[in-house]
Amino acid sequence: MLYDVIIVGKGLIGAATAKHLSLSQKKLALIGPDEPQDVNEAIVYASHYDSGRVQRLIGQTDAMTMLNLSSVKHYSWLEKETGISFHNGCGCLYVNPLGNDDYLRAVNGRSQRFGIPAEVYPSNEELKRAFPEFQFPDTSMGMFEPAPSG
Repeated sequence: MLYDVIIVGKGLIGAATAKHLSLSQKKLALIGPDEPQDVNEAIVYASHYDSGRVQRLIGQTDAMTMLNLSSVKHYSWLEKETGISFHNGCGCLYVNPLGNDDYLRAVNGRSQRFGIPAEVYPSNEELKRAFPEFQFPDTSMGMFEPAPSG
């Protein structure tokens, strides 16, 4: 059989590429293993299976932040098209046990520039008050983004 496009890899990027290109009416071949039926009996073929992914909107860079915002806007359409409910906007907690880092230093600026709500916790005491169910090292700092992150 002849194909216009062959995509190698059925993971997050390969599957998304195939879905996007399928709208073009091209003949596609998607090559790679399916996810296992029972993950407890599987040999891992990727870093992790899709059911464990978490998305923050505020990225490491402005470009990553813009891509994250663009992606999340298409989730409901993609769920409708595929029939797969894959996103639960429950929020995302980011914690660095060593304290401040480049990401945390940039969060407030990106939050304001892109209109993404985020709460920064500049000390472990503030993290404890906000998230008493967790225990972090004393040097920890973090931030929380509400839904649609998650």
